[in-house]
Amino acid sequence: METVFLRTLYVLFFIEVASRCIHIEGVTRNPDAEWVTQQARNLSMADELDGVCFLIRDRDSKYTASFDEVFRTEGTRVLKTPVRAPKADAFAERFVHHPRRGLRPGSEEPAHEALVSREMFEEAARRSVSRDNVMKAAAARADYAPRTYLLRSFLRCGACGLRMHGRERHGVSYYVCETARRQATLVAPEHPKMIYLREDRAVARVIEFLQTHLFGPGRREGLARAMEENDPERDGHHDEAERLKSELVELAARIRRQVSHLEALEADTDAGGEIRSRLRELAALKARRERELQAAERALATRPDRKQAQELVDLLPPLDVDAALLADESFREMLAVLDFRATYEPDRSELKVRATLALELLPVSGDGMSSPLLVPPGGTGRKGRKLSGALVQVEVTHRYDA
Repeated sequence: METVFLRTLYVLFFIEVASRCIHIEGVTRNPDAEWVTQQARNLSMADELDGVCFLIRDRDSKYTASFDEVFRTEGTRVLKTPVRAPKADAFAERFVHHPRRGLRPGSEEPAHEALVSREMFEEAARRSVSRDNVMKAAAARADYAPRTYLLRSFLRCGACGLRMHGRERHGVSYYVCETARRQATLVAPEHPKMIYLREDRAVARVIEFLQTHLFGPGRREGLARAMEENDPERDGHHDEAERLKSELVELAARIRRQVSHLEALEADTDAGGEIRSRLRELAALKARRERELQAAERALATRPDRKQAQELVDLLPPLDVDAALLADESFREMLAVLDFRATYEPDRSELKVRATLALELLPVSGDGMSSPLLVPPGGTGRKGRKLSGALVQVEVTHRYDA
């Protein structure tokens, strides 16, 4: 939706098909996978998923495997709509249609009185068109060339986890994270007001990583070293499983204590009713933790396979990576498939560069499908595909004075 100042806001909502009950989970100007997943966790923690059997969603790239896992742990099956088939999710589409027209969901009555007068809206629209015409006139000049920042959408700030944007300062290109352009709830109070990272230094480190570990002649040796190291995601799943096991033991002990207290009381007393209510809460929490433990153990059961990892790295075409290739749109789509990410840690002056090789990248035999990594630069890529079940993560940290 758009505000009166013509700024676009994104709303994440869930609709119960049976009752048409709407759950508005969040509003933001910069939606990403982490934000969407956190809203799903908030919905789960509010116990709104009890009794929900199916979640129907579209194929937006922001709905990653971590988003789906939140619902799977609650026993909800995730169903994806077919490609370019909005009618498959007709209830949500109709709800979106009515607010855009200023109507109440399910009726033709206005949802509220006009927030601004028509004269004010027309004046704002006129100024927007005038500003747009100025930009178009500048683009029409023969010497006009739009500035392209090579690490756009890939570079994130380590202090807040949000994307850094490009800026020119005294003739030098920088990537910047400034709190004035962030939503207050998304940044910590100790976040610096401004974080700078020179583009030339960052691009040089990224190109070195891509040339050495992914597309250069020594990539097999780099993969072998990564296979020998501990998988950080696997360690995380192991720690999560151990934590859940300990919590389940504690919950079982608490349930036994409540049962013993209940047996010592008369059945019709107020204290007995409170204990029975608490027992139901503990039983629901225990069932939820058991589902989470099953999910963690399933993720833990996936072990790296050296042969499959070798097949994955062989799918990557040998390339001489430079700034021109980094700006190529199809090459950037390939990096998105690899879940490529660079993170700048300002407190330690470190740039962490990471790429993920996953089982989903292997070609599927027998049905004519190919791996997205087989799309060469200059061809048609697959935008925004996210990965689950990571096989190997290749990560390098560069330390320098930025």
